[in-house]
Amino acid sequence: MYESTNKETGELAKRYIKKAFDKAEKEFENNVSESMCIYDYLLLSCIAMEINYKYEKWEEIGYSVCLTIKEYVERYGIHRENYSMISGYGYACFCVNYYSKVTGRLKNFSSNLNMLLMEGVYEKLHNSSYDFTQTECNDYDCISGIAGNLYYLLDCGRLPKELYKKSIYEMIDYLVKLTGKHEYKGSEVYNFHIKPEKQFLDIEKKEFPNGNFNFGMSHGMVAPLTALSKAYARGYNDIEVKDAIVRLKKFYDDFRIEENGVWYWPSQLSYESFLKKKVRHDEIQYAASWCYGNTGVLCGLIITAANMGRRKEEEDLKKELVKAMSLKIEKWYLLSPAICHGYASLLAGKLLILNEEEGTGLRKSVETHVKEIIRLSEYSTKIAESFPDQIENDEGHLEGYIGEYSLLNGVTGIVACFAELFYGVTEYRKLLMIG
Repeated sequence: MYESTNKETGELAKRYIKKAFDKAEKEFENNVSESMCIYDYLLLSCIAMEINYKYEKWEEIGYSVCLTIKEYVERYGIHRENYSMISGYGYACFCVNYYSKVTGRLKNFSSNLNMLLMEGVYEKLHNSSYDFTQTECNDYDCISGIAGNLYYLLDCGRLPKELYKKSIYEMIDYLVKLTGKHEYKGSEVYNFHIKPEKQFLDIEKKEFPNGNFNFGMSHGMVAPLTALSKAYARGYNDIEVKDAIVRLKKFYDDFRIEENGVWYWPSQLSYESFLKKKVRHDEIQYAASWCYGNTGVLCGLIITAANMGRRKEEEDLKKELVKAMSLKIEKWYLLSPAICHGYASLLAGKLLILNEEEGTGLRKSVETHVKEIIRLSEYSTKIAESFPDQIENDEGHLEGYIGEYSLLNGVTGIVACFAELFYGVTEYRKLLMIG
């Protein structure tokens, strides 16, 4: 928790939080909860209760969402489809578990949901042929893949021992094998190489005709690295796990670029650059966001070093994070207030080290950072309210406006960061794999 030197900034952030909660409450009562953001309401309810804002009301909202999730499982079988930790059944499990922690209620329900998730992920992997020539990023990543599942399920040790162990081992085995290699066009590539036809966007297929290697926290290999290191710290420290961690760390070391004393990585590395072991200038990601930028990568590397007990490396990485976050605001190349592509992700990064010796120098910029997030969010909110047809436009989706509650692109991530800054709330960080 951060003791602000500026009461005005603290009050500004708390008013923003209140405004976001009140708008969400009103929309929930108007049955907007039937939309895709139902799990976000549950996450918001947990944060509201943790900071003791309208506790009874948000406990009621959260309970209502839990009942809806129960219906979705029983009637629609949502536990059999999408295991994503950010938008799917995994996210539902996380949020119900969070609700149970905060309220002390629904412990058996939460445990049963987690058991279904663990069984589903196990069956998905156990019945897979592991064709690593056809890897897609959502097979392994933080958002939809096994890295996100493993990172969460490692904390669910109260599940039946046999199910827990075999499921965790299956997830670890998949991620370890992902660091192996196979032949592509006459050269050896890692099993996490994304072939051209497995790339999601048309622009990717055009820019990377022979596929790519993804470096970002959202869809890249830093998430499997972080997840494997957490497993290692929990006692899953076979030599194969350690070797996979070493390989992935070397991968990030080999393709790191330093400019003006700051570390960067490509967002996606082409097959050709991989063979040459050299990053093209146009592949460097200068935007310092959680999803693809150096903030997300450095946070993942810091967590990994801590999990591996490498204190000196952890301290050095924290110093590199400070350098990246000490640039002038225009050098972050961000336009959004949200946590995925915007300024909230940098605040989350700062909060990782703000109260440690390495982060002392960042404290002076916190007030400016908070004000910029609020300014951009309020600007987006005015656009959404005045020109709703501009929410979806040629440049993409409008982010960070009050009324958009997704964790990554809406106000829920912003509220979570502010709640950590002023109230010490940290649970949300597990979803981002930076805590």
